[in-house]
Amino acid sequence: MFRYCHRATTNRFPPAEIRYFDTITIKHVNTKNLLHSHPQRYPRDYPDKRVSSQGQQVTGYPHEDENNNWIIVPTKALPETGRGRIVRHNDVVQFLHAQTDSFLMTHDVASPGFTTHQEFTTLPKDQMQRHNETLFHLRLIDGYEGQVLTTKANHFKLQHAMTTVYMMLPGQELPDWAFNQQEVNGHREPEPEGSEVWVGDTIVAGERMLPPFPTRFVGTKYCITDLDELDERLGNQKDRKPKSMNFFSKFIQLQDLMFAHNAGLTASHPYASSPSSWPFAKKGISFWTQNEGHKQIYLVGNLVGWWTSAGAVFLIFGIFPASIFAERRNIPVLSECKLSGCEDCLCGAHSLKQPLPTVCGTHVASSS
Repeated sequence: MFRYCHRATTNRFPPAEIRYFDTITIKHVNTKNLLHSHPQRYPRDYPDKRVSSQGQQVTGYPHEDENNNWIIVPTKALPETGRGRIVRHNDVVQFLHAQTDSFLMTHDVASPGFTTHQEFTTLPKDQMQRHNETLFHLRLIDGYEGQVLTTKANHFKLQHAMTTVYMMLPGQELPDWAFNQQEVNGHREPEPEGSEVWVGDTIVAGERMLPPFPTRFVGTKYCITDLDELDERLGNQKDRKPKSMNFFSKFIQLQDLMFAHNAGLTASHPYASSPSSWPFAKKGISFWTQNEGHKQIYLVGNLVGWWTSAGAVFLIFGIFPASIFAERRNIPVLSECKLSGCEDCLCGAHSLKQPLPTVCGTHVASSS
């Protein structure tokens, strides 16, 4: 939420509730790849003599593309309007690929790169005899019953209802026949940790992105064709002003978000730094790069700021408590000082008991 308060950001908008029949993109949390499919199919034979299903390829793709669009379809009756149309924790759902009109599925066929993982593919919507292979439990991370699925904020896992495997992206690049995109497969015990965690990235706005309506959904609100209604849900992004917050509110919120983000990390990343490296700013962050012209913005630590603030912390939580401790035991640690005629006004610990002007003022008056 902190980024929504900045004027310069292009992402000032709160997470939006996801409703059934919304067209959305789904992003892999660790690798930032988007769940993708295209008409090309898995090859019949792999180099190790295994045979595939020759189904439609499902991959991870890091760039924006219409083939990243999925329609989230319910498996239960929905009201015509209202909050009963919102997707929630533990719902059983289907994902219809918008461009090819086929449902996401997995089955007991080995994936291209792993003999122990299941292949993910899609199933034409008219093959209703294999309906159960297209059902997934949507499980929010640390979710509770009735919790709403939103874009950006809620991380989730997709567990196949029949085989109980989780949809995952293990970081395996596919060969040229899949355009070197990332493999998506399924396993009951995903490795590496976090490879099965996804997030609803965006709700796709624009009627041109919507596919023809399947016959089984004629007469229902298959998707949001009322763009005014969608704009109302997402907010007027052009005219919306950034949320106003004072400095202290922003500071507290930023600390809270940084703590929550780091506490929720499920895997290491190349920009991680250990506390032992902080005093010497051994590791920076590559904030922005551009291959053309070899341009880069690289963030490095501020040694002056770090050591100054660290010294201030040691001063406050070290010297002052020690001086108070010594004074209570009549141990002469700090010498007397002369301030404005004050001869017995102690610097440091004694002056913490009373305001310095009051102590000195009393003695100055008595000496005059």
